[in-house]
Amino acid sequence: MATYHVKYNELQSQAVSLQNMGKTLASLESRLNTIAKGMDGRDTSMAALKTQVMQCGKTVPALANKVSTSGTTLTGIVSTYKNAEEEKARALAALKAMLARIGVVGGILSGVNNDAGYKVPSDEKLNKMNVDELENVRRRISDERMKLLNEFFEFDEKINRLKEDLKKYGMSDEEIAAIVGGVLGLGGIALTSTPGPGTPNLLDLLSGDVNRKTKDYLKADIKNTENDINKLEEIKNKKEDVIASMSSKLTEITNYQNTPQNPLGENARITSVYESLRIRDGKQYLHAGVDIVGSNEIKPIKCGTVLYVHTDGKEGGNYTANSGYGREVVVQHEDGSISIYSHCDSTISKDMTGEFILKDNTLGIVGSTGGDYPAHLHLEIYNGIPGPPDPPNRSTYGTRINPTTMVDF
Repeated sequence: MATYHVKYNELQSQAVSLQNMGKTLASLESRLNTIAKGMDGRDTSMAALKTQVMQCGKTVPALANKVSTSGTTLTGIVSTYKNAEEEKARALAALKAMLARIGVVGGILSGVNNDAGYKVPSDEKLNKMNVDELENVRRRISDERMKLLNEFFEFDEKINRLKEDLKKYGMSDEEIAAIVGGVLGLGGIALTSTPGPGTPNLLDLLSGDVNRKTKDYLKADIKNTENDINKLEEIKNKKEDVIASMSSKLTEITNYQNTPQNPLGENARITSVYESLRIRDGKQYLHAGVDIVGSNEIKPIKCGTVLYVHTDGKEGGNYTANSGYGREVVVQHEDGSISIYSHCDSTISKDMTGEFILKDNTLGIVGSTGGDYPAHLHLEIYNGIPGPPDPPNRSTYGTRINPTTMVDF
C-alpha cells in the first residue's frame, strides 16, 4: 500500500509540472505575437523572420494542448492507482470479516497460527452461540485433541527408542518398566464418546427451536472433548518426565560404558611397557602394546562390538605378521578406537563375532597361546582412523596408541 502512495505523489507532481509548462507556453505565444506585430514595416528579411515567428506562435497552442492532454492522462492514472488502493483495502477488510464469521482468526493473513493453545469459550458464551458457531468451536477443540494424540505417538516412539538403547547397555526389562510405568499409549484413560443429538421433538418444532438438540449435543461434545484434553495433558506431562528420566539414565550408563577400565581389574600391573625393545629370531623390534598380569578374566576396556576372534593357538592371524599373538579378540569401541586382547586361552569362541559387549562382559581367560612364556595379557590399542578395519590385518586399524594414555594401570 505504501508503494501506491509513492507512485500517486510522483504522478501528481508530474501532472502539475506539465500544466505549469502549458501556461508558460501560452504566455510565450502571446509574446511572440507581440514581437511579430512590432516587425510590420521592416524590410524583406524581417518579413521572413516575422513569418517564422508567426509559424512558431502557431505551433505553441498545439504543444500546449498536448501538454494539457498529458496532464489529464496523468491525473487519470493517479486516480486509477488511488482507486486500486482503496479497492484493495476494501477487499482485505471484507476477507477479514468473512474469516472472522467462519471462525478463522485473521492472523492467518500474516502467517501466524493462532489456533495453537485454543481455549473453549465460557458456558455463557456457548449458550449464546448458534449451530454454526458451536460447530466451529467443536472443530477447533477436536483439532487440539488430535494434536495431543499425535504428540503421544511421537513421545511413545521416543520412549521405545530409549528402551532399546537402555537394553543395549544392559538394563533389564524390569528396570526399564520401573522408569516407564504405564505412560505408553493413553496411559490407561478412555476418551469420551458423546451420544448423537437425535431428531427434534414436537415441543422443539412448536417452539421453533428445531436446532435445540443439535446445540445441546455440540455443547456436550465440546465439554467432553475439553475434559479429554485435560486428561491427555496430564499424561503428556508424565511422558515428558519419563523421557527426561530415561535420557538421564542413558547418559549415565553410556558415560560409564565408554570410560576406559583396566582389562584385568584394578590391581593389574604392567610387566612389559609399550615400545620396549624386543628380540625374536635374532631380530629387534618394538613392543606393540603392553603386557599385563592380574585377574584371570579379561574384560574389554570399554563397551564395543567384537570385530574378530582368532582361535588358532599357534598363530594370532592369517599371516606371518600376526605370529606370536596366539588366540585373540579384536573389539571396536563406540568412538571408533580398536583394542586387541592377545594370548587368550582356549575358552574364547568365534561366536562372539558381531556381538555388542559391555565392560562387565568376559572376553576370555588369560593364557600363553602363541609362544613359550608365562600367562599374561598382551593389550594393543589403535585409533581406528581412517577405517574401515579389515581383521586380522593390523595395518587397517589406524595409528597405534600407547595403552597407558587411555587406561590407568
